Amino acid sequence: MDGKYVLATCDKYLILICTVCKGKCTGFDVQMGKEKPYPKILKINAIDLKRYGLEKYNFTPARFNISDNSTETNIITSLGDHIVNWNFSKIRKGIYDDYKIKKFQENIYDNKFKYNSNQIVSTMEHKLRIQKQNIN
Repeated sequence: MDGKYVLATCDKYLILICTVCKGKCTGFDVQMGKEKPYPKILKINAIDLKRYGLEKYNFTPARFNISDNSTETNIITSLGDHIVNWNFSKIRKGIYDDYKIKKFQENIYDNKFKYNSNQIVSTMEHKLRIQKQNIN
């Protein structure tokens, strides 16, 4: 990861903060001061919350996928027995509601991307599942 973004997980939404300052430095290199951008909020829209029955669940820690050139490509998290996968290239373009949701048979306790791969590793109570990133 290049440190250009910070991702925080809250119960009902994710917060994404760009850390890039003038001169190609990041907030990890210099104080951002007045250059601090507003954080972006990523959340599931109300229609999908109702459709998938997700009103009572909280997000698990969200994570970036990293490609072989160290660029973030996706963000993954889960809510109960559903995986949620955001397209990060669309988020950078200002499209925050481009996500995919898939239901599984068991609650998902954690998700990670397999490094430099299009596979998601999900931890469930009695198994570990590896699947392709396209969760539709």
